[in-house]
Amino acid sequence: MTWLGAKAAEFSDEFTTLRQCLRFLIRNPPVVLPLLGAWFACVAIVFQGIPLIPWKRLDWTTALLAIWALNAAVNFVTLFACSMLLELLQHQETGRPLRLGRAFRDTVFRNSWILLPLAAVWSLIEIALWTVEILLRRGSDNDSDSAVSTLSEIVQKGLRMGLFLTLPAVAWEEAGPIAAIGRAYRLARRHIISFLGAMTLSGLFMAFAGLPLAIGWYAAPEWMREHHLLVIAASAVLWTLKIYLEQMMMAELYLYARCCEWDDFRQVQDPLSRGTSGPQIIPSLFNGIPDLKERMSIQR
Repeated sequence: MTWLGAKAAEFSDEFTTLRQCLRFLIRNPPVVLPLLGAWFACVAIVFQGIPLIPWKRLDWTTALLAIWALNAAVNFVTLFACSMLLELLQHQETGRPLRLGRAFRDTVFRNSWILLPLAAVWSLIEIALWTVEILLRRGSDNDSDSAVSTLSEIVQKGLRMGLFLTLPAVAWEEAGPIAAIGRAYRLARRHIISFLGAMTLSGLFMAFAGLPLAIGWYAAPEWMREHHLLVIAASAVLWTLKIYLEQMMMAELYLYARCCEWDDFRQVQDPLSRGTSGPQIIPSLFNGIPDLKERMSIQR
């Protein structure tokens, strides 16, 4: 197979991953409960936090710090929910039943201290991106505004999914924040086509999923305002589905890449075992095999 053909096959594998993520959700709907709860928590932080801050009495540095704090809180809640999802996947991958209570406990006592700096850095980068977007929009026409907004959304999505690629290192391998970021960067660089494929396909899927809501706002805005509770419910479902797909696709990529690294490490440690164990089953969250336990030696 040529290099181009191999990369095309790697990209097309993300179609299968997307389909498997949706199938897993249908079979295990409780796995999105932490994400759905996170949506309500994020909404509460934004709509309760903003009115409590005396914005008119703040100078610009203090206001910027307040915005950073609110955004960091939202990001922490999102990462916390994603960590719970990954803990549930670890239950499955180590042959245990899915337990929300244990996933919550492990996230609180094992992962929270690592999630805090990740959320803080994420918020800082987002504010920098928003600032650049505002500066680029000054004095530009509508077409330029659309291009800037689209580019900003792509960059923020890449940043978010890059952070989601760090979380399996935290939840599954108990890596610290710096080690987790370094590991995610290494894996994303080695599997850049899969990373970009996951970004593209999850974005396209969510664009189609959100199309009815967009059409409703365009064609019947008054009806949408009258049925605002339905709109809120739809928004909650779409946000939850978006975060679920992004985190699941990054978890699948992480599992595959790390299992391959562990296999290579074992072959280096025991060269006589190379080629003697037969063809390896491709590691996956969806193949019914506890790869975390058998291929990566994770027991907890």
